[in-house]
Amino acid sequence: MSKVLDLRETITPPEEVIQAGLDGSLILFIGAGVSRLLELPSWNELALCVLKDLRNKSLLILLRHIILYISSVSIAKNNFRVEHDQ
Repeated sequence: MSKVLDLRETITPPEEVIQAGLDGSLILFIGAGVSRLLELPSWNELALCVLKDLRNKSLLILLRHIILYISSVSIAKNNFRVEHDQ
């Protein structure tokens, strides 16, 4: 048996919300707590999973090199501007 809660049993939505859902005009803004109710990973668990996947595909090392390169170019450009602006 699943631990997932059936929210229909715990919440009685107002008639306006039901009608908006039927009309196709309902927009839901759902926080992270709902994903936990559905036994989905937390933000940290998801981030770790993505990082492990990137590392396993050797993309994490490539990404690190790209970030370092972009940072060094940005620093060099800023130093050039500072020296020539004075």
